[in-house]
Amino acid sequence: HRTYIELYDYFKVIPQKELDNVKYIVSDMFENYYKIARFFFHKATYLVDAFHLIRLVTESFNRVRIRVMKMYNSSSYQYKALKKFWKVLLIRRDKVFNKTFEYNGKIVTTLEMIDKIIRFDDELYRAYLLKEIFLDSYYRYNYDNAEAFIETIIHSFETSNIQEFVTTGKTFRVWKHPIINSFIKLNDRRISNGPTEGINKKIKDIKRVSYGYSNFNNFRTRIMYTINKYTPFKF
Repeated sequence: HRTYIELYDYFKVIPQKELDNVKYIVSDMFENYYKIARFFFHKATYLVDAFHLIRLVTESFNRVRIRVMKMYNSSSYQYKALKKFWKVLLIRRDKVFNKTFEYNGKIVTTLEMIDKIIRFDDELYRAYLLKEIFLDSYYRYNYDNAEAFIETIIHSFETSNIQEFVTTGKTFRVWKHPIINSFIKLNDRRISNGPTEGINKKIKDIKRVSYGYSNFNNFRTRIMYTINKYTPFKF
């Protein structure tokens, strides 16, 4: 349920006193969630999940990669390299498994291959640097200095003259304050809806491998068992 009316109808039956106990709301950059949070959760801090920020930036780079790839003939070395190594190009550089392998009759490392590929095109090279700057720096900052960092990132994106990143920069500017709030930590950890999304994925997987359920109670029982199967029963 993602429409505003559906969300409104769901939350309007919950007592305001209970809603006021919520301290933080974390979600992706979906306007209806933000509107609902502002309307119902008067005392909660709204923040954007880090996963969605990282995905937005990596997807921006990937769109540049695809655009540059399509500039080349499909039989060219550049096209094949951009297509074959697309996953490793998205990975944060210091997380890349730098193995040695043979490619086109030469022995190269993964990082050497990345460096060759990103120099196929100036925009691709600059897009890769923008992606790396964000990924490398995001977890180095805390809430106290997050605003300066995010403002620098927004400026870098907006002035890059790379359309995909200019658009992302504008999105960051619109969501600037919830993005800054994403640096808030509880128990020394960033707040995330990752655990919730993990459970949601499990539920979708159960539904998929079972080819659907005609009985809701059976479906619910299967979900509860799968999610809690390592939790001991209490008698």
